[in-house]
Amino acid sequence: ESREAKVMSNHDRGHAHGACRPLRALGGESLDAIVVGGIGAGALQGLTMSGLKVYQAEGVTIADNITCLAEQGLSELAGDQVCGGHRNGHGCSH
Repeated sequence: ESREAKVMSNHDRGHAHGACRPLRALGGESLDAIVVGGIGAGALQGLTMSGLKVYQAEGVTIADNITCLAEQGLSELAGDQVCGGHRNGHGCSH
């Protein structure tokens, strides 16, 4: 609602594939929702189980995505929309 944006460091950058702890990555920040370019199943599950809504980025810039979110133009991610791995040239954007 405030359209405030903040740069945050990822506090979980050094994890092995499939071992992401998204709440640790957020460094204790209090959020209601997050917008992602791509996400794995475990990370999505961790975020949604903590009460966060996870939306798929559609805009080119952060400002575009904030506007889309404010206008209810971003889709909330479901379990069947996650990254399936990085084999065979898979090119998800997370």
